[in-house]
Amino acid sequence: MNEEQLRNALQAEYLHLQKVIEDFDGRALTIKAWSVTFSLVTIAGFFATQKPAVLMVACFSALLFWYIEASWKTFQYAYYDRAWEIEEYFRGKKNWIVLYKSVYLGTKAFSLVG
Repeated sequence: MNEEQLRNALQAEYLHLQKVIEDFDGRALTIKAWSVTFSLVTIAGFFATQKPAVLMVACFSALLFWYIEASWKTFQYAYYDRAWEIEEYFRGKKNWIVLYKSVYLGTKAFSLVG
């Protein structure tokens, strides 16, 4: 693999990573919208019924939605390291990079899988 092929492959991977990261942001906004909607409905239900159990459901649902969003963010952050690594390579701060299942060292690529 020559330098141009490597740069093209890394560029395609980087653009894909950016799309995945943006998709996670969209899903996080959806989760927040669900959380706000459900919490407002249950709080309104509390005021209508004056039952403390309804308020507990609102609190529990807020915690549950917070946990779900935190899980999504954790998945999203897993992609940041790879995107950062590719950016460092393009800036010239790294002279080697792992490409999928091979290692690129200067002018040669070595397979890691046999």
